Formats: sequence, C-alpha cells, structure tokens
Amino acid sequence: METEVPNKIVERLKKLMRLQQSAQKIGSEGEANAAAAAISRLLTQYNLSLMDINPEERKESLRVQRTGNISFKDTYGLWKRLLMNVICEFNYCKVFLISGQTNMIVVGTEANTSTVIYLYDMLRSIFRKLAPVRYKEFANGKRGAIRTEKYKRKYIASYLNGCAYGLREKLTIEAKANEVQEKSLVVCHNQLINDYMRSYTPVERKAPKTKKKDIIEAFYNGYCDGKNTNINKAINKVIIP
Repeated sequence: METEVPNKIVERLKKLMRLQQSAQKIGSEGEANAAAAAISRLLTQYNLSLMDINPEERKESLRVQRTGNISFKDTYGLWKRLLMNVICEFNYCKVFLISGQTNMIVVGTEANTSTVIYLYDMLRSIFRKLAPVRYKEFANGKRGAIRTEKYKRKYIASYLNGCAYGLREKLTIEAKANEVQEKSLVVCHNQLINDYMRSYTPVERKAPKTKKKDIIEAFYNGYCDGKNTNINKAINKVIIP
C-alpha cells in the first residue's frame, strides 16, 4: 500500500506497539488494551494496516484468537450485549454467546480484540455513570409513578439501549469516510474468524431484542449521548513514555 504518512505518525505507532508489548509482558491488561485502541484509531485515520508499519509482523498480526468469558448479565437488561455487538461490528471482530450461560466471547485478531475490550470497558463505564444522572434530570420536578424505583429502572434500561444505538450511528458515519477499505477489511477478517471458529459450536451471534418497550424520551437521550461520545478523546489520553 503506497501511502504517504508523516514520520512522526509512524514513530508514534511504533512507540504504541512497544508500549502494548511491554504492558502485556508485565500483565497490565488495561494499559495494553488502551495502547491497542490507540494504534487502531491511528491506523484507521491514516488508512494503514500493521503490515505497512512492520511488514515482517504480517503473519502474527492476522492470527485470530478468542477472549475469555465476558458476562452480559445486568439489572438493566441486555444493553451490554447490544453495546458489545456495536463495538465488534466496527472493529473487525465477532461476538458469540456461550450456550447455557450469560457470558459472551469476542473473536478476532489480537490487536482488534484488545481494542474491543478497551472500548467496551470504557464506554460501559461512561454510559452507566451517565444513566442515573439523566434520570435525575428527567425526574426533576415531577411526581407520581415517575419517581418510583420501578420507573427509574425502566428509564435507565431504555437510556442504555439508546446509547448503543446512538454509538452505532456515530460509528456508521465515521466508517463511510473510508467505505471501500472498510468493506475489504471486513471480508478479510470475517473469513479469518470463520476459519478459526470451525472447531467450535457457539450460539449464533445475534443482536438482542428487548422484550419490553423502551421509554421514548429515555431512549432518545441515550441515543444522543451515544452518538456524541468522543471515543478519540479518551483513546488519545494513552501516554507514550
């Protein structure tokens, strides 16, 4: 791929790669995942792949793996599954359910699964902290059923569902800027994942459907927050020594 990239960007990528490797060696999973997410964002921004930075790592960079079990059990429904589906969809990974459990796994290359886990942990925390704040703003000055715990739970569940859908809209808009390359990468990674999963019998990957109707205003508020989430700002906080 003939792409003109500033030397400082190449050097930043190499430093992030070294940071990721160092963090992995000392068992700092959070730091390693954060570095992987920063690498992924820079590669996407400059229309690159790891092979453009370090061609000898081609084979290693395309090796597919699976994460450990990740629980999606939650008081507020299946929003964690929704969120994970969205993140995987735009980071060349797939999420599978463990039969008979409330656990899921993510399958993809090491760099992509690390990015997914980092984004999932970060966004899950952001949306979960915002949810009660948005409910408090909504319920302020109101009386009756809206002030009950039952309504609060339903509001928060609706809000969190909205966050996932808003995030999908945001990432869809961003992906259209590089649509041709995105399609080819999706095909490539899907084939790698399908080959890897042939020896497994997972539950088919499906986005969950909520049985109860969402509160429209709560869902819309979540949708707006999801769509306006600044992922790059959080990723850019990764410090390179």
